[in-house]
Amino acid sequence: MIGTGEVKAMGDNLLPTNIHPGGREVWLRSVDTVFSSAPDGTVMRHIGIAFNITLEKTAELDLRKLNAELEKRMRERTQEIKELDDELEAHVVKCDNELVSIHNGLEQISYVEAYGLKVLVNSMASLTHMLQETTESQSEEHAETLS
Repeated sequence: MIGTGEVKAMGDNLLPTNIHPGGREVWLRSVDTVFSSAPDGTVMRHIGIAFNITLEKTAELDLRKLNAELEKRMRERTQEIKELDDELEAHVVKCDNELVSIHNGLEQISYVEAYGLKVLVNSMASLTHMLQETTESQSEEHAETLS
């Protein structure tokens, strides 16, 4: 025999929870129809039927638990991914700053080297010009020894 238990609200329906004599929880859904009632509205006669929906309700509760667990795991994984993304972003910024620094250093080196080459070329041009002037002003014999 099944005893009457408390009424628990689940979703849109109120479903009575009954405890089986063996201690097992049993969910029942009842459908009732009133055949006659007193003038004050008190039910005089009614007929009803009860359906055992324990399997469905157990599956629903299990599904809710699984859904809650999945949502929790999803939040945790999302947080892990966000932390990894932030870490990666910081690494990218650091590498970008290092590359800008290296680029600036290379620009300075190339400027210095280009200036040094320019000075060297100008010095060689001046020396060549001086040698030509000196060669023209000296005797042929002396010019042959310089060339």
